[in-house]
Amino acid sequence: MAQKDKTDTQEIQQKYLELQLLDEQIKQLQQQILQMNQQLVNLKTSIDSLNELKNVKTMSNILVPLGSGVLIGASLNDNTNVLVHVGSDTVIQKTVGEAQETITKQIEELTQFIEQLDAQLQRTAYEGELIQQELQGLLG
Repeated sequence: MAQKDKTDTQEIQQKYLELQLLDEQIKQLQQQILQMNQQLVNLKTSIDSLNELKNVKTMSNILVPLGSGVLIGASLNDNTNVLVHVGSDTVIQKTVGEAQETITKQIEELTQFIEQLDAQLQRTAYEGELIQQELQGLLG
C-alpha cells in the first residue's frame, strides 16, 4: 500500500508540474496575442491616416507625430506619395495606394497569425482542463 501512495504522490507532482508549465504557456500566448492585436490597431490606424491624407491639400500645414505624443508642425508638399519603412533602417517611396495595399496585406497576415495563436491558446487551455480533472481524480 505504501508503494501505491508513493506512486500516487509522484503522479500528482508530475501532473501539477505539467499544469504549471501549461499555465506559463497560456500566459505567454495571451501576451503575444495582446501585442499582435496592438500592432493590428496600429496598422488599421495607418490605413485610416492614408485615407485622410488624400483629402489634405498640398502645402497645408499639418502635425506629424514623432512618437510618444510628440508632434511637429510641417507643410505637406506631396499627398500622393509616402515613405514606407521596409526593415533594417530602409524606407522606400510608394504611392498612397501602394502603401495601403502593403498595409492591408500585413493586416491579413497578422490576422491569420492571431487566429493561429488563439487556436493554440484554446488547445493549451483544454489540455490544462484535462490535467486539472486528472488531478481532481487523484486527489479526490
